[in-house]
Amino acid sequence: MDLQIIKNNKLQYESTEKIFRTAYFIAKNQRPFLDMPKLIDLQALNGVNMGRVLQTNKSCANIADHISNETRVKICNNIIENNRKLCIVVDESTQKTMLVIFLRCANGDSQDINIFFFDIIELNCTSAESIKTAIINNMLKHGIKLDFLKQNLVGFVSDGASNMLGRKAGVGVLLQKIFPDLIIWHCCNHRLELAVSDTIKEVQGLNHFQCFFEKLYSLYHQSPKNMTELNACAASLESSILNIGKIFTIRWLASSIRTVRAVWNNYVALHKHFQESSIDNKRDGKERSKYLGLNNMLTSKDFVFNLGMLYDVLNELSDLSLQLQKRDLGLTKAHNMIDRKNFG
Repeated sequence: MDLQIIKNNKLQYESTEKIFRTAYFIAKNQRPFLDMPKLIDLQALNGVNMGRVLQTNKSCANIADHISNETRVKICNNIIENNRKLCIVVDESTQKTMLVIFLRCANGDSQDINIFFFDIIELNCTSAESIKTAIINNMLKHGIKLDFLKQNLVGFVSDGASNMLGRKAGVGVLLQKIFPDLIIWHCCNHRLELAVSDTIKEVQGLNHFQCFFEKLYSLYHQSPKNMTELNACAASLESSILNIGKIFTIRWLASSIRTVRAVWNNYVALHKHFQESSIDNKRDGKERSKYLGLNNMLTSKDFVFNLGMLYDVLNELSDLSLQLQKRDLGLTKAHNMIDRKNFG
């Protein structure tokens, strides 16, 4: 009887291990928890004993939470036991008052510096005092005490929002009052985006250019018929259509270069579609006039010159933007990259 109980416990333990690995795979690959029952069925069909419990999407969510909590405990213990120096990197969500916290430090046996997601917390309000309190309380919650932070917290990084990096009462300044050796740093990539945004405001011609791209975006994203016609024009020219999005929005520069590249590569197809639509009797006069105006702008000498120049500039800036997003990037390397991309 005892041997049978031991055998059953062993089988249950093994099936639970497989369930946990499956849930970890789903979370690691950012798959929906609804994939859990399907993956369980697939493994069962392949002859794997998956047991009879913990096979729902809700169980998958609970297991993922458990694994993340245990991993966080392990990371915190490693930081404290090895007296690691650390940097706090934060970012606010745009639609909900949530604060995402990352830690940058050496972790494990390797001395390589890594940045990893630590926690996400809901804020009562977005004032600097509230955010500062939330960050400290979150550290305390996970066992990282104030005394440890005073000795080992060396950096605080965020975007350039006034409540974060305000000179008198920003979160960085408030933290610096508690941790005097703290270095406050503005995210390099965000600073690059702000520099580009300021330049766009000063160069008036770019506003008209941006409006043209907005019209292209709405023209093809709000009308499947127009998109089908553009694809037909491209097919007749034996070319493929690249996705046309927006430029100079709140996203990184890499998204802007994709749109400019799409217009550059699809130039002939766009010209053909505008030209054919401007003389299409099936369209009303207003719509034909719209296509004629778009075609006139597309074929103007200034537009082609500006498009080529913008393509070259954004190609360099987007490459710098992608380099600045690397997890293992240091300040010295970032400074050298920015110097190499200096157009002055």
